[in-house]
Amino acid sequence: MVRNESEIWILRGFFYKNMRPKEIEAYRQISPFQPRLLDEANIMIPNFEGHISEQELIELKNVYDIHSQDLYKISLLEGIKHKKIDENYGSKVKYSQEDFLFIFKSLAAFRNIVKPNNLTLAEDYENTAIDLLKESKILIDKFTKFDDKTLFRYILDSSKILRGASLVAAHRDLNWSNLGLLVKDKKIMQIVDWESFGMAYECYDEGRLFTRLCFNTDLQRDYITSINNFINIYKDPETGRKFIVSFWRTAGIRSFREIYLILNGRYDRLIENHFRSARSNNENKKNFKIRFISSLENIINLATENLARVLSG
Repeated sequence: MVRNESEIWILRGFFYKNMRPKEIEAYRQISPFQPRLLDEANIMIPNFEGHISEQELIELKNVYDIHSQDLYKISLLEGIKHKKIDENYGSKVKYSQEDFLFIFKSLAAFRNIVKPNNLTLAEDYENTAIDLLKESKILIDKFTKFDDKTLFRYILDSSKILRGASLVAAHRDLNWSNLGLLVKDKKIMQIVDWESFGMAYECYDEGRLFTRLCFNTDLQRDYITSINNFINIYKDPETGRKFIVSFWRTAGIRSFREIYLILNGRYDRLIENHFRSARSNNENKKNFKIRFISSLENIINLATENLARVLSG
């Protein structure tokens, strides 16, 4: 099994996965665009092979302890280290400013190519952002004294700037463990885990990726430099302003939400696995959570400072 918290297995170069209907629908929507994504956006996604056969299920059960009867098959992508799902929140990311700019260009091309039909939002951060923050705040206030009034205010103000902006196709759950850069004849970005695929404001995916650099302040600076360079090169002032507002808005909302998730136990199993062999286990886990929350508070502060600057301009 690749992941303990979900049903995913590897056999003979394929992923076998228990997929929910929305992930199956995501592959149905994006698979027709595969050739164009590779040619025009330098993005490779898995081949969706559909429901596995009875014989394949028997073969899997000969190797793994599988209880599910309903598995789907997708191809592996060699640029993504499937067995190393712990990205350490950016501390192990090795990308450069040039790599970040490549990612931004590829994601922009992706949005121009993929035009999904009749998609519902998996998690509506765009239209119910304040409700989501308020819901998260109830738990966060029990554990931390973080002052979130400024964040809430600028999220409301950013809604006015983005009002009327089009929603575009987005992965909606990008992190450094479900994408990888591979150089063959040309540089290619490979992306997996499309279960949250839906619609969002432009630059949503880029904002989510930024929050996953919370343990790497040096790369945060490189990432911000690259996103500003991308805007200066490819955006006019009006669209560029909305683009960066969406970026910082997403970084702020997502960081607040990540604090909520670590406090409600969402990451307990990953943290337990990470510190399984460490001495002073409980102390290490406690310190990790403190560091994690502090790093996300720093991103929230950065997001509110930059939203204040952009919204006042």
